[in-house]
Order: sequence, then C-alpha cells, then structure tokens
Amino acid sequence: MAFIKLIDPELRKYVSSNRLPEVYEALLSGLAIMCPEDPFQFIIDSLRYLKENGFENLTWDMFIDEQMRPPSKIISQRSLCSIFEADGFDSVGPEQYEKAYAHYNRTLLLKALNALLTYRLYRQEKRHWLQVNMERAEQHHILKNCKRVFETWKKWLDFRKGRQAVAFNQLQHIYFVYISRTVFDAWHEVTQTSKKTREYFERLARGENFDEEEEEHGFDDGEARDEISRLPNKVAVKIFSYVDICELAQCSRVCRSWKMLTQSTALLSRLNLTGVKSRLTDKIAAKLLLTCRPYLVHCNLRGCNQIGFDTFSALRECPNMQDLNLSEVQSLNDDLCKMITDGCRSLLYLNLSCTKITDATLCNISINLNNLQYLSLMNCLKFTDRGLGYLATGKGAKQLAYLDLSYCQQITAVGYQKLVEGCRGLQHLVLDDQFTLDDSCVQHIAANCPKLQSLSLYGSPNPSDETFKRLAANKRLICLKVDNNHKITDYSIKALGKCCSELRYLSLVDCPNITDGSLKAIMSCPLTVLNLSDCVRITDSGVKYLMEGTCGHRLQELSLTNCIRLTDLSLVIIQKRSWT
Repeated sequence: MAFIKLIDPELRKYVSSNRLPEVYEALLSGLAIMCPEDPFQFIIDSLRYLKENGFENLTWDMFIDEQMRPPSKIISQRSLCSIFEADGFDSVGPEQYEKAYAHYNRTLLLKALNALLTYRLYRQEKRHWLQVNMERAEQHHILKNCKRVFETWKKWLDFRKGRQAVAFNQLQHIYFVYISRTVFDAWHEVTQTSKKTREYFERLARGENFDEEEEEHGFDDGEARDEISRLPNKVAVKIFSYVDICELAQCSRVCRSWKMLTQSTALLSRLNLTGVKSRLTDKIAAKLLLTCRPYLVHCNLRGCNQIGFDTFSALRECPNMQDLNLSEVQSLNDDLCKMITDGCRSLLYLNLSCTKITDATLCNISINLNNLQYLSLMNCLKFTDRGLGYLATGKGAKQLAYLDLSYCQQITAVGYQKLVEGCRGLQHLVLDDQFTLDDSCVQHIAANCPKLQSLSLYGSPNPSDETFKRLAANKRLICLKVDNNHKITDYSIKALGKCCSELRYLSLVDCPNITDGSLKAIMSCPLTVLNLSDCVRITDSGVKYLMEGTCGHRLQELSLTNCIRLTDLSLVIIQKRSWT
C-alpha cells in the first residue's frame, strides 16, 4: 500500500502482506455500527474468524450484520491514512505547510480577482443593456409621435379629398349641363333654319311667291343657300383646304358656288396626292397637274408608284413649282428626273428619297436648279462620290442649305470632301445610319461648313471625341443628334458646352460613356430639348447640375429613358425647377 510510509522495510512488508489497514478498517467499522457490549471479546472473535477463514473475503463491512450494513464506508481513506501515518516516521514539515499556505492564498486571490472581473463585466453589460433599452424607448416614442401626426394628417387629407371630389362632381355636372344646353340650342337653331330653308325651296318648286321669304332669309338669287357659301371666301377656302383631292372633286359638283370655291388659286397652288396613291393612275394625275399648272407651287406625290411619263410631262409644264416630293416613287429614273429639272427651274425643295436615281440626276440638278435649298437623297443607293462632286460644282451649290444623305453607305470620305468643298453654305445635314462614316468625313464637314447649324448622326457609331471637338469650333451649332456612339465621352460635351453658346437641341441616345460631367458642362447652354435615353452612367448629381444652371429655366423637353442610376431625387429636382 502506497500510503504506508515506514522506515523499516521488513515492517512495511509485514503490514502489507497481512493487510493490517483493511483489518483495522473492518474492525473499527464493526465496532462503530454494531456497538457490542464487550468490545474486546468482539475484536478477539473477529480476529479468530479471520485466522480461520483467511483474508480472501476481507471487506470493510464483513463484521456488520446484514440488516445494519450502511450503503457506503463510514471511515474515509484520508482518516485511515492519517491513522497509520501517526505511527509512521514521515510527518509533514514546515516547508510543506508554507507551500500549502501560499497555495491557499494564491487560490483565494484568483477567486477574488475572478469575482471582481465577473462583477465588472456584469456592470458593463447592465449599463449597455440600459443604454440600448433607452434608445429603443426613445425611438419608440418618436415613432409613436410620428404615427399620431401621420394619422391626423391622413384624416385631414381624406377630408380634403372628399371635399374636392364633391366639388369636382358638382362642377362636372354644371359643365355637362351647360354643354348639353349649348348643343341643344345650336341643334334647335340648325333644325329651325333647315326647316325654313326646305319650306322655301318647296315653295320655289311650286312656283309660289317668295319675295317676302327672300327678304326674310337674305337670299338674292337661287345660289348660295348653304352655310359655307355664305361665309367669307377666305374662310370657305380654308375649310376646303382640309379636304383631299377626291372629296374636293366631289364638292365641286354640289353647286356653282362650291365649284368656284374649289377652283380658287389658293387650293390649286397645293396638290397632295399621297392620300389617294392607291387609286391614282398616270392619266388622272396628268389631268390634275394640267388643271393646276399655272398656279401649282407645292406638289406631293410620295409613294405614287402608278404614275409615269404623262405625269412627269405635266410636271414639266409647271414653271412656278417650288416644292416637289417624289419620295418612294419606284418608277422614277434619270430620264424622268431630267424632264423635271428642265421644266421646273424654280424648285426650292426637292425630295428624292428611296428612289433609283444615279449620278446623272445629280448632274442635271447641279446644272438646272440654281435656287435649290432643300434636297433629300435618303436611301438612294445608286449614286456615287462622283455624283456628289457634280452636285458640289453646280451653280446652285452655294444656295443648298439642307441635305439628307441617310442610309447612303456607298459614300466615302472622298465624296464628303468633294461635297463640302462646293456646298459651303450647308446649314442642316442629316447623316443617319452611316456605318462607314468615320472621323475624317465629319472633320471635313466641320472644317468646310462654317454655317452648319444642325447635324444628325443617328446610327453612326464611328465619330470620336476629336471629331466633336472640331464640330464644337463651329459656334453656330444649334442642333446635334447622336445615337449608339460608344466613342463619345465627356471631353466632347465639355467642348460643345464651352464653344456652342447657341446650342438648343442635343440628343445623346445610347452613349454609355456620358457621365454627370457632361451635364455640368452644358448647364449654361440655352437648351430647350435634351435627350439622354440609355445613358446609363447619368446620376442624380448630373440632373442637379443641369437644373441649377440656366439650361434648367429654358428646358422644355427632357428624356431620361432607361437611365438606371437615377432615383426619385431627380424627379424632385426637376419638379422644383418646373415650379420655379
């Protein structure tokens, strides 16, 4: 046994082999529980039992009756060790007591420190919990006050809306009643007049005397008995100007008065046959043109594909023609255009869009039409750079102010160079959907057209910042339209805002490199129309710059479609500016 520390090895061996501590424990437990009247005899009997039976079945409760055995030992191992160590020769020394005392003090100090730290953490946590609860209480109080105010305001708003709805219904009812009375009075007056007029003509057919009726109605003869005929000529002609050519022909058959009105020079000076293009034939068109020949100034034959030689022969006989629209006329060719340019030398506006003309037509235009100011060649794919050279070398090249070359992708930089060297008076130029248009082409235009006011580059993605910088040098620029250009940046717009002080129309659709810096640059321009659709980098700050400048006062139309970074703040800014 490890707890018996004896000096004599033989004695230690004896105690261990005879199991004296276990015997002592069993005897002491039996004495304590059984409490015999003769303890010495109990001990002798117990030792005799051990001597006879041996130590194999030795337990601590073997000398206790089964009815009185406790569930656990009554003598602790520590007590047993101390008893046997009392006879031992190895007692505890002063150094061990000192170590035990130091260990005990250290343990108490650690417990005190741990208790202090735990208390401090508890106080901090309690203070934090109180602070959080106070903030929650304050927030709850504010929300409760806001809710009470909002409920009061909502009740007031519902009341005002109810009053407004009632007032609106009353005003609407009054308005409908007034309109109904006005319509009924007018209808009653018309029916009475129609009744008197019908009775008058019935008497006239019967041959009765109607002198008194004429004096009453103000009729002097058998004509002009309808409302339009009794109107002033200018007013009646204005009414007939809204009628197409077929209805005008039918109106001319109503009476002599209407026939005279439909043959007015004001009506014969304008001829629009586009509305009847599906029914219009070559013979009918030629007849109409010959009828209007001395007075015809404006003629629109857009999409009239059934006209031919006779129609163009009649057009050649119209010397006063100034405005002619032949767009989408598939039968038009160089020979027919030559007939027009030979006869109509006073043309100012000529539209040849979507036709099959070639360089020969442009040569004839440059020779014969010296006063031409407007020319549209949109989607004319058969002329080349040489044709533009012919157009630029004509006598009327300096008079040309408007030119549309959209979809004409066959033109190269050489063609544009020839064009602008001769047509230096160009003010409006449309170059939409020109995928071959590059920086050199537009730079030639900017360098040779000092009077350029409007430029459209929709669907032309190649021009870059350097090109727009050259354009900005033209201080007369009023309108610029750009679409689907990924090369233009804020650098170009800053140049435009700095130089073009008269810029009023600016369209930058689908230009993803445009940012708020561009809006800040043009805030001082007198813009009335600004289109920034699909410019995804525009934010609320840019709109604020725009609205705070002089541009915000004059802006009439602003498109911000698909500007995904804008929020409700932009609408608030725009609304405030519109109110002021």
